[in-house]
Amino acid sequence: MSHSISDIKMQIRNFLNNNLIIRILFFPYISGKSAISTLKFAHSKDAKALTIFKNAYKGKRCFIIGNGPSLNIADLESLKGEVTFGCNRIFRLYDKTEWRPDFWVCVEEKTLSDISMEIQFISRESTCFVSLHGNKLGVKKNDSIFYIFNHQPFYLRKFKKRESIKFSTDICHSTEAGETVVYNAIQIAVYMGFEDIYLLGIDHNYSQSIDEKGKLIINREIKDYFGDVKTTTYNVQNKNIADAAYRTAKMFAESHNIRIINCTRGGKLEAFERKSLEKVVEKND
Repeated sequence: MSHSISDIKMQIRNFLNNNLIIRILFFPYISGKSAISTLKFAHSKDAKALTIFKNAYKGKRCFIIGNGPSLNIADLESLKGEVTFGCNRIFRLYDKTEWRPDFWVCVEEKTLSDISMEIQFISRESTCFVSLHGNKLGVKKNDSIFYIFNHQPFYLRKFKKRESIKFSTDICHSTEAGETVVYNAIQIAVYMGFEDIYLLGIDHNYSQSIDEKGKLIINREIKDYFGDVKTTTYNVQNKNIADAAYRTAKMFAESHNIRIINCTRGGKLEAFERKSLEKVVEKND
């Protein structure tokens, strides 16, 4: 069986993730390579193109839409006229609603590779922020597709529980990876100047996750996606880093007069204050 370059890279990454001695040996090389890549991107045309978004929505509010099972069409329909972010496979709902996100974000390599053709159609109705890796994964750039550098820290103890991670305020430099594309979207929204950020459809509860010992946890009773969507789980989430990402976003927001409110119906994301979507939309609160 032939393997794509992205599959081979994922196998190498998985090997590095699960071998501490190898990670220690490779740490200087990978950290140095990452720093050089970040610096290179910061001085690229792709980075310069992102400057048009700096504070473009200063003082405004936006909604970041996840793909969790709690998401429903009626909620999306109620957001017409609001500035919204979608991500990953949200386009699979398009045949059921006239709603379209203003912005769409995707950074996971396997997902980008598999939906590279669909991205061309998504970009006809949404401004797309795609990981720089997309240029090697079949994503054809156009005037509505912007590359971002998704910086992925190389942790010696990848699965160790941690209180916080890095948060980027300048997407022309990078966004920081946090095991969830929502974290990238929050950083992009902050760069754009949004001061009220509402989360919807972010259940933060997955059928597969990895605990702090690196053990795969499977719960087949949990549904990963909205509606009847069935898809392969490409990236098993390191929940400890995802939790730290949301805590970091909350701490950053609180120290910069930004509100992040969770309007998700149910779910396991408790890092942020909760409000019902109906009250937020009706009262413009």
